Amino acid sequence: MPDPIVARIGSIHLEDMAIIALTGTSLTGPSVDPSGYYPELDDNHRARLRSRIKQISRHDWPANSNEDPLIRRGYTLRQCCRLVVALMLLDAHLAPSLAIAIAKANEPALLRLMVAHMKTRAAVNKVAADEDRVAVILLGEIAETAAEIPWRDAEPNRIRLVERSQLSDLWSIKDLTPPGQRLMLDVGTAAVAIWRWMIERRLMSGAALDHLAGHLDREAGPGYLKAPGTIPRR
Repeated sequence: MPDPIVARIGSIHLEDMAIIALTGTSLTGPSVDPSGYYPELDDNHRARLRSRIKQISRHDWPANSNEDPLIRRGYTLRQCCRLVVALMLLDAHLAPSLAIAIAKANEPALLRLMVAHMKTRAAVNKVAADEDRVAVILLGEIAETAAEIPWRDAEPNRIRLVERSQLSDLWSIKDLTPPGQRLMLDVGTAAVAIWRWMIERRLMSGAALDHLAGHLDREAGPGYLKAPGTIPRR
């Protein structure tokens, strides 16, 4: 049962959050232009972002009313993070069904990474560092259709978290040796951007981050939750 006390962001702010997550790297350094917290979007751009958010919601993501009867009041911090990941995957031209399936399967690892960045980089205005981790996904629609054993064994729907300093070795790192394309998502930087935006706009407080971090600590388990069957790549 959802906690009615948990802070939520109303739908009126979701389009701003979406563009901050996708383009708000200016909010992640030690010096920030305050105007960056108030993105200027014309009606056309807002309509396109709103359409994307609705498209995600049709897949019962970041939650549905059965899972969270209070979702009409707004999104929790956890749900905001879910939405950001899905938007980043859609922005990389993945089909919605695949993007959301990957987001769901890898939620534990991605949420832990995002919360860790919110707590460290956002708090001390730390810039990106070589040890920061980036989410890496194997891509290969045709390769998976061929269903070669090495490709299946590599679990292409599982996200790997790789340090920035290792990104030049993406075809030789353990678990990333199969040939093909890789998609990199800097979800940590996106998390820092939206968290600073939330704090600056007074949409969330530190209690929301502590609440989510506490839940993740109690949800000990693997970072990747393999779904039954094969996630369709369409």
